[in-house]
Amino acid sequence: MSKVADQSPRWSAIESSTAVQFASKRRSAVEFGCAAALSVRSSSSPHSRFSYSARRNTEAKAVFAFESEQLDYDYRDIEQQKKIVADRFDGQGWEVPKLLAHLDTAEDFYFDAMAQIHMDDWSKGRVALVGDAGYCASPLSGQGADLSLVGAYILAGELAAAGGDHTIAFARYRAEMLPMVRACQNIAEGVGKWYAPPSNSMIRMRNLNVRLLPYLPWRGLIGGAP
Repeated sequence: MSKVADQSPRWSAIESSTAVQFASKRRSAVEFGCAAALSVRSSSSPHSRFSYSARRNTEAKAVFAFESEQLDYDYRDIEQQKKIVADRFDGQGWEVPKLLAHLDTAEDFYFDAMAQIHMDDWSKGRVALVGDAGYCASPLSGQGADLSLVGAYILAGELAAAGGDHTIAFARYRAEMLPMVRACQNIAEGVGKWYAPPSNSMIRMRNLNVRLLPYLPWRGLIGGAP
């Protein structure tokens, strides 16, 4: 997924260089019919209802996810993206208005469609792609970090085994990684309707299923990486 919040010259240069390098490669983004936005909210309010995943961290992440057809927007226009989120969640109850009020001041706002990246090849010349750049499985799979770390490990290993011959190493890297990539991408299929349920009944069913997970006999198999 492209990081739309980072507009530094270095990021733009890397992005442009990669686009030129792989211009002749077939690269497709498979969308799952939903989008998500992420922003930071301070924990200054004593009545905030948030959980924290890091010790001594005073920030909480707010995620807005919604069902949507393919959106037409400028991925560099952060204000336009914030307006899409604000308009989509306008009139919602609970803590939503308070969370939306922080959009204007959020410095790390992130917005993108839930999508996967499919490519015929992950290398060209002496350049190879690793992780989301070549085979993003989408956040719906929950396997992004696994794919990136394992991909980097295998690529480094194949380069060492091939004595630095990148043509041999890149081919072996793809052959070794492809089964895992396909398995992780398959996890995301069908998850969108549960991540951003299209109706209240689906929301209730999703929440009930989540509450029952600890008591299911196959709970150990859920969320396991291939």
